[in-house]
Amino acid sequence: RENIFNGVEKSLKRLNTDYIDLYQLHHFDKTVPSEESLKALEELKDQGKIINYGVSNFHLKDLQTFTSKRNNLHNIYSNQIHFNIINRQAEGLYKPYINKGFKLIAYNVLARGLFRNEFQTKDFKSFRASKSSSVSRDINDKLMEILPLMQNKSEEYSLDIPQLAFKYVLERDFIKHAIVGVRSEQQLKSLFLSIDNNSEIYWDDLLTQIDQIKKSSFLNLGSHNL
Repeated sequence: RENIFNGVEKSLKRLNTDYIDLYQLHHFDKTVPSEESLKALEELKDQGKIINYGVSNFHLKDLQTFTSKRNNLHNIYSNQIHFNIINRQAEGLYKPYINKGFKLIAYNVLARGLFRNEFQTKDFKSFRASKSSSVSRDINDKLMEILPLMQNKSEEYSLDIPQLAFKYVLERDFIKHAIVGVRSEQQLKSLFLSIDNNSEIYWDDLLTQIDQIKKSSFLNLGSHNL
């Protein structure tokens, strides 16, 4: 409780604001009773210091544990989870919650840069993403089989791979927000082009091919929060 209150006060000061739109618990903490955390968040909401509160990187079982003692699911705004065009398990796992108005925020949408077009032609060891052990283990033959499929699909609709991957996530009704990492204004503008692209993309064939390749090798792509 004390850590949550102190964290909010420090955030308000750093942001120079009177309230925070969405305050998230970053990971499930097994050492703290869920009732204590929930009560603190509810009090902060009543005080007007936060508008909504959510969670991040909660395994499904953690979310179930967190809400089991009290029917608080309707008060939890969202769970920020790993979701992209290759790893789509969240859609099926969270469907019962989504149907109750629960929201998902997607991160790792561009797989930490692994969806860059250059990844297929340049030395991937020079990429920042390859320096992460959780990402480097996914740089394998299976990924190299999937990227050309995504390339072909993106070219069909005058997009590049990052734009295709971004557009896929944006079109999912159950994703409330999508978080992407960009390092330049050019990258940001490029992603915006996928929003302006009004083409109706038929995803089924691509998704089926991706899943077929994944059968023999799970591509974690930097996260394991499901």
